[in-house]
Parts: sequence; C-alpha cells; structure tokens
Amino acid sequence: MTISRGQVLLASGIAKLDDKTISGAATRATASARPSFLDEAFRATHYRCDITFNDDDSWTYLLQKLVVKGAQHPFNHHDTNMLKRVAAPAILNERAKGA
Repeated sequence: MTISRGQVLLASGIAKLDDKTISGAATRATASARPSFLDEAFRATHYRCDITFNDDDSWTYLLQKLVVKGAQHPFNHHDTNMLKRVAAPAILNERAKGA
C-alpha cells in the first residue's frame, strides 16, 4: 500500500479463503531516511487499512491515518470507497481459453 507523500507500507499476514475482512496496520517507531521536509511538514504516525470483500464482487476499503501536520497538530484522516470488478483480469481470460 502506498500512503500519502511518498511513503510505502508493506504488510503480510494469513487469511482463510473464505475470510470476508482483512486488515493491516503499522505504527511508526523511529525516524526514517526520508527528506526532512516530509518529516516536519506532514508525517503519518499510524496507518490502518480494513478491506471487506462484498458478496456482489466488489470490495470496500477504509483507510485511517493519524497524521501530524507541522510539529503540533495531529489529526485523524479517514478515506473509504467501494470498488467493483467489471471484468476478469486478462491473464485469467487467456488461461481459460487455454493460451
């Protein structure tokens, strides 16, 4: 997952085939090697992504970040959306045809 301002979060875990919800979270423990402007002006200190797989072949995500803007102004940011698959990936169509 990419987080705003050029930050990247890598997460892994175990889920069962029939799980309808998965989550990933990270908390920043130390300073990074990013440019100091990003650290001082806009820094995500906690990040959580919850994904729900819906029965209509769509999925919904909720992103929650604790962001520090400047040195003294933390705020919670939430973003949610639903995405619906409109076609199978091309590679699956090719495999189904025996290509």
